[in-house]
Amino acid sequence: MAYKCIDIPALRNALQREYSVSPDENQMGKSIFRIQGVICTLFSNGSVQLQGQNNPSITHYVEMTIEKINNL
Repeated sequence: MAYKCIDIPALRNALQREYSVSPDENQMGKSIFRIQGVICTLFSNGSVQLQGQNNPSITHYVEMTIEKINNL
């Protein structure tokens, strides 16, 4: 699944706070988080990609957080 977020640093901070995780990889322009079987990739252009196991609670959290950030 792919999403668009207007403030990637805010989403990154929210993921770190909610799940007590740090990115497994930081590459030029992207951060990769592994959260309970879900791979969440944040791109500097605002794209967010979820891959891996279907985990409705993580997907819901990411969707709701992006919606809140985009509506600020």
